[in-house]
Amino acid sequence: MLRRLVLIALLFGCTSQVDAPLDTELGCETCGGKADEHGLPDEGTCEASALVRVANEASFEELDIDASLNRRAAENIVAARAESPFERIEDVDHVAWVGAATLGQILDYAELTGVVDEECTVDPIEPTEPELGVVSDLDKTVIPPEGDLELPEAPYPGVTTLYAILEHGSDGTGEPGDFTYVTARTPDRVVDVPAWLEEKGLPAATIETGVSGVPWIAQEEKVNDISRVFEASPQQSFVLFGDTSHRDPEAYKEILARFPDQFRVGLIHMVNMTVSEHRLEGLYLHHNYAEAAAILVGEGVITEQDARRVYEDAVEEGLELSEEDFQALLDTYAP
Repeated sequence: MLRRLVLIALLFGCTSQVDAPLDTELGCETCGGKADEHGLPDEGTCEASALVRVANEASFEELDIDASLNRRAAENIVAARAESPFERIEDVDHVAWVGAATLGQILDYAELTGVVDEECTVDPIEPTEPELGVVSDLDKTVIPPEGDLELPEAPYPGVTTLYAILEHGSDGTGEPGDFTYVTARTPDRVVDVPAWLEEKGLPAATIETGVSGVPWIAQEEKVNDISRVFEASPQQSFVLFGDTSHRDPEAYKEILARFPDQFRVGLIHMVNMTVSEHRLEGLYLHHNYAEAAAILVGEGVITEQDARRVYEDAVEEGLELSEEDFQALLDTYAP
């Protein structure tokens, strides 16, 4: 009887020959052990990722022969991952006939075959640079004058194309939401503007309104509105569009002084007969949106191909500018 008990103990007891499963399917809890109790890598490390990758990707033959796993452990790993790929060492650890020793063999194989090196030398993902922001005035910048601030039939030639490029990028894959409009109009005078912008294909955006409509009061209002936009996105740089009719140049120069690192380019649409140079210090004056596009090429904001799209659409929309004159603009503002 004693001899029979010894034999049973030898057959079913804990031995170093069998890497028993952690779920004690063989009735031998002490033969295995949790991964974190046996010097195996912590979850979330590149070594742990390498171990899990081998468990998910290595063939049965590689696990059984090359990695020298117990045959039953190799079979069970292949069967388990077919139902649900492993995500953590713990998932592999729960497979029958897999214990700490088997996990160690998988890790050794991952090191031998260079999987650990691959997982631990992955280039870090660089943070994505925010898309360029745009702040634009409305009247005489986008909206040509019409009697009593009525909305005209069309915006200025080329502005729709240029704004679309700035909003969505050259390839059209940019995310919307980079525009903000600022205006001296009071809230009751912008009720119809969003629908007009949408109808003309201009970017939909928040419209920051004024409280009085008086130019010298509107200057301070615009500075405050634009400052809030800049402060809300401190990692973003901006292109600003305005015009010479009222106080946009003065407001934009204040913004340039406050946020020199975020202020990318300021463009002022020439709508007066004359304008003094001191109003435009640090800003660009343009006479049409083909010229504005040429300026932005020189500043590295858009490509020459983009600018040619703006020019061609502007001509179709009524701008009188020859190809030779447009090329001259590109040459003038070339970096």
